[in-house]
Amino acid sequence: MELTHRNAGPRLVLGVDEFAACAKRADEIGKWNAWRDVYFEPFEKAFRPMLEVVYRCSRDDLKPYVEALDFEAAEREPTMRADVRAHWDRSADREMIVRFIESGTAYLVGGCMIAGLIEDGGSIAELTRTPTAEIARRIVDRDEPAHDVT
Repeated sequence: MELTHRNAGPRLVLGVDEFAACAKRADEIGKWNAWRDVYFEPFEKAFRPMLEVVYRCSRDDLKPYVEALDFEAAEREPTMRADVRAHWDRSADREMIVRFIESGTAYLVGGCMIAGLIEDGGSIAELTRTPTAEIARRIVDRDEPAHDVT
């Protein structure tokens, strides 16, 4: 049997459109079913290593967290980005954890921010080695409108 394609190795996948579809279906079939069928299944190859190595749990162990996610807070990405940046230098407290981590907002906004740096020519390998403060500076520089200094 001849292979018709080559394994290109890992790649970054931005599932914003899939998550939007998941949020729409959640009203019809429930959050868990929508997340599992519309979001998890298409990206199972990306999720499996995270579940097995990082979180050390099964897909079904995520059900209470998925049920608690605010799906509606997720497509308002520009508003969320501004909200995250407004809190950028604050020390994390319980309110921030609930607001950004438990809602899933931080992951969505962080993913979009990093995707922007990659679009600008950054590589995953380079960004992984870059100190957080430098990544934050790049994100702020990228998001700030250019000022004419004439």
